[in-house]
Amino acid sequence: ASMLNELFRHRVSTITVISPQITLFTRGEGFFENTLYSDPTDWSSLTLAERRDALARTDRGVFSARVQDALLADDRIRHLRGRVAHAVARDGRIRLTLSTNRGAEALETVHGFDLVIDGSRADGLWFVLLLGQDALDLLELGLGGPVTGDALQEAIGHDLAVTDVTPKLFVPGLSGLTQGPGFPNLSCLGLLSDRILAADFTAPEQSIRRSNEHQPIR
Repeated sequence: ASMLNELFRHRVSTITVISPQITLFTRGEGFFENTLYSDPTDWSSLTLAERRDALARTDRGVFSARVQDALLADDRIRHLRGRVAHAVARDGRIRLTLSTNRGAEALETVHGFDLVIDGSRADGLWFVLLLGQDALDLLELGLGGPVTGDALQEAIGHDLAVTDVTPKLFVPGLSGLTQGPGFPNLSCLGLLSDRILAADFTAPEQSIRRSNEHQPIR
């Protein structure tokens, strides 16, 4: 939405928004929606399906009412439904192949553009590339499987760290599903700080070894 808000201020003939949704939805910005972000007290009482629905309505791939009002007055904006399956440069333009499901039929269409901007948001797993193999092994052990976005999101605890992993790995950017949508976008920054600072950093007893502990001789 921020990119689109900037683009329509410039002299371009057409701006096309590509998304898998059937239209460009407006983000809920009423009192009750905003409360979800500033006060996550009741978030844990919701089912995972209810939480995902709330995120879809208020955070993921939706446009603010202010941006939508600006777009209404601009006839250069259009929307294409689908996902980009392929991109290739040809004849000075960028040709995108869009994949769309219509009923039981999978369709692919090709569209040409002068400029393409990837607005699919930042990679939530960017930090994984910075971890050594030992750290990755600890994560996989704590998660009980491969390190994936879904697995990490569902494993974030009250202190915004990955549960069952020592030393702690705090990932507030992935805590929206389990702890509340206000933590990833910093709508409740004070509470975010409180939870991290109040975390229990005591290592499990089985992992503590005193320097003067005698080792068995075999």
